[in-house]
Amino acid sequence: MFRFIILLVFVSCVFFPSLCGADDNSFKAKNPDIDKYPFVKNFITGLGYYHRVAIRLKAEADMPATAETEMKAIQLFIDNRTMDNTELRIARNYVTQFTSSRNGLIRKLAQDTIVTYDKLIAMSVEERGLWQAFLDFKKQQDSQRIDEGDFIRQQTEIALDKKEVAKGLLEACRIIHTVLLSAEKCESEECSHLAVTQKERDKLLEKLDAFAGSNMAWGMKEGQSTVEACEAAIREILEDRIYLSK
Repeated sequence: MFRFIILLVFVSCVFFPSLCGADDNSFKAKNPDIDKYPFVKNFITGLGYYHRVAIRLKAEADMPATAETEMKAIQLFIDNRTMDNTELRIARNYVTQFTSSRNGLIRKLAQDTIVTYDKLIAMSVEERGLWQAFLDFKKQQDSQRIDEGDFIRQQTEIALDKKEVAKGLLEACRIIHTVLLSAEKCESEECSHLAVTQKERDKLLEKLDAFAGSNMAWGMKEGQSTVEACEAAIREILEDRIYLSK
């Protein structure tokens, strides 16, 4: 009889954890202190590659448009999209190992980040194809006529879609704040205890500074680009001394 009761309790705890004091939806259950430092380190490293993509796109937007430089500009756009594809794939690969993390929040964040990067890669490939077809037409290597108005419309749609998809990275950067909180000392996101040491915080900040610069203000603000807001959100939790290191 005693063994039966023990077995009953065990089965109840497995299938109904809340009956045994465990809540699958609790902060501690979803965000245990597992993989936090290595995940954030890899996420920031990947963000550095996306930062380079964003810098190229900004430089292109600021380029003066002249008839004399048109062909060179088109070739530059093709070459840039090739580099974008490479660096976006590298950024994605930095988080793939965490799709099976025992930390549920990190696992979900890694999966969502990969989806975001995959969408950006697909759009970059499409954009490169459009530019290549346009260049071939301009060089008269392709007899198929291209409607320049339709070409501009397609490029505009891709640019808008990129901005929308990149919001996924922005959301991921916001959630990094939650990832870094200590499950040991925190009951919810309303907490100031971190799961990383001061030395680890300094290393993460150094990695961020390597591409984002050290003079950016904390937090997301109106008027920032997606990558700037992303970097500022991560910087805030790493630098703000209201958050206590492990």
